[in-house]
Amino acid sequence: MDANIITQAKAFFKSASIAAEACVVARYGEFDIFKEKHCAAYDAALFPLLAEYFGEMTLDEVLSIVG
Repeated sequence: MDANIITQAKAFFKSASIAAEACVVARYGEFDIFKEKHCAAYDAALFPLLAEYFGEMTLDEVLSIVG
């Protein structure tokens, strides 16, 4: 895979993760990875963003790129 595409994918994944974490903080005032409701809210915010960028790729495929 092209190095530029990998760099862009990693940057988008990081941005999506930051946005998802910000959503959790906005809702709960903090993001505690050990609280199930925080993790569920994070996933609910993150996965649609990933789907928008990565389309039909599975999570395993996305993680293999962004490692």
